[in-house]
Amino acid sequence: RAEAVAASSMERREGDAYDFNEPLLERLVGVLPPFDSGDVIVAMAFLLPGKHAGVDGDVARILEAARAVSPGLRTHVTRLLAEQTLVLQVLRDRAAQAERALFKIKSTAGGDPGEDGVDEAPWPKD
Repeated sequence: RAEAVAASSMERREGDAYDFNEPLLERLVGVLPPFDSGDVIVAMAFLLPGKHAGVDGDVARILEAARAVSPGLRTHVTRLLAEQTLVLQVLRDRAAQAERALFKIKSTAGGDPGEDGVDEAPWPKD
């Protein structure tokens, strides 16, 4: 069971209007208790690898630096969202829902509707 949960950001702009981005990950893990020792899980809210996520991304660099200054810190990183089966299913369902709505709009606007008045998707249905 988690002792504590905190949201953090990777970057922010200067100024009070951007305080909602605090704390930055680099100002949290390895710095603030209880995220400075023991097991800390970083739940990645990134769809795909890139500047922040991935083997050589900012997150890996920040966690490496945090472990260097906090010897009792053990960091664990979750998989990216695109690697999570449930997330992919939700994205697929939402895309199919949007496509059905688009085909309904197109067919009522004089498109070429299918038998039921809705154009067929270009890929097979489940």
